[in-house]
Amino acid sequence: MASELANFEKTGQNVFQLMSETIPAKTFFIASTKNERFIILKVFNKEGGCTVPSTFNAPLNESYCNMVVTHHKPLLIEDSSQSELVKHMPVTSLFTIGSYLGVPIILENGETFGTLCAMDPEPNVLNESHISKLETFASLIASTLQLEEYFQQLKKYEIQTKRELQLSRKIQSSTLMKRLEDEKLSIDSIYVPSHYLSGDLCAWYEIEDGVYGSIVLDVMGHGVSSALIGMGIIPTLKKIMMDQVKPYQVLSELNRMLIDLFDGDEELFTFVTGIYTLIDTNKQRIEYMNAGHPPGLLVDRNGIQALDRGSMPLGIFKDLPNHCGVIELRGSWDLLLYTDGLTDEFRVDGEKGIDTIMNYYTRSKENNESFLQLMRQFISGEEEYSDDICVVMISPKQEVGARI
Repeated sequence: MASELANFEKTGQNVFQLMSETIPAKTFFIASTKNERFIILKVFNKEGGCTVPSTFNAPLNESYCNMVVTHHKPLLIEDSSQSELVKHMPVTSLFTIGSYLGVPIILENGETFGTLCAMDPEPNVLNESHISKLETFASLIASTLQLEEYFQQLKKYEIQTKRELQLSRKIQSSTLMKRLEDEKLSIDSIYVPSHYLSGDLCAWYEIEDGVYGSIVLDVMGHGVSSALIGMGIIPTLKKIMMDQVKPYQVLSELNRMLIDLFDGDEELFTFVTGIYTLIDTNKQRIEYMNAGHPPGLLVDRNGIQALDRGSMPLGIFKDLPNHCGVIELRGSWDLLLYTDGLTDEFRVDGEKGIDTIMNYYTRSKENNESFLQLMRQFISGEEEYSDDICVVMISPKQEVGARI
């Protein structure tokens, strides 16, 4: 119980000092009266004051304070030796009480926390003129106690929220795609939430022999709300990609699902950007559609091609314009899909983020290093990010010496 005042030790001491300067008693104390117990929490005693111990714990009905909290009003005893209420109570002689004034400490919710009391060994020191002053100080004590309670509740909430977010992050991490490595393609990713949870998501599946679908989506915003929307999309992705296959059909089905999810609720409205690629290693071609997303980058011996053909983000209008792109594959190549958190993170000294990224890509090729590993090393140097980061790297299997 005493810990409830721990963070307000200085405030309590200042209040006692002010009381001693405005009320002519020699002894003041704060007591808790919860659970039918009279517990003294803090005492201020001038020289020659009452014999009140610094800590005291007794049944509530053995104290003057019992009458204060029972009637929810101040109790003034001008001369304890003449009062039929208290003169026979053991605490009168134990504390050497001559005169007494106690007022309830009432919290914001109406609950009585305890009492604030002034006492003096001499009778007739306290009178009715002191009641309003003591009540003012009791209100100040109640405010400090209320602040402490709010602080403890907030601290408990923060701890609970942190634990729940950590668990949510583990759950979200368990849904992440595993690296794909077969005789035709290698697909791997980097996935970094800006804080605990991410609104970015990615997935890839072999649709049929030699044909692969890969998608990267970015739910507007970041944090819990966007992560929940993303988690709602993830379980449907494989079925949609397997059933619809073609880029326009896949993104149209996702768009329909998002429209149905929000169903015209303006408060819940959000949108999702994305890019879907259908990679056919048999025909050596990529079909794709970009829905308001940063362009994917196909890098081959002829340079860089941006996968920017498409339409608006998903979840805004019921019908998407059918604008898809096709790229013919020749020789070796790498395909980079990403969310805008990556380019934001790599924006350095006015240089566009994508230029910095491509400089890293070139360096990785010159040194025969893994581009994703180089990205991971760069990103791991930060603890928090302004936005979620998601990167997917797709490369065909090549013989040694056949690289770009």
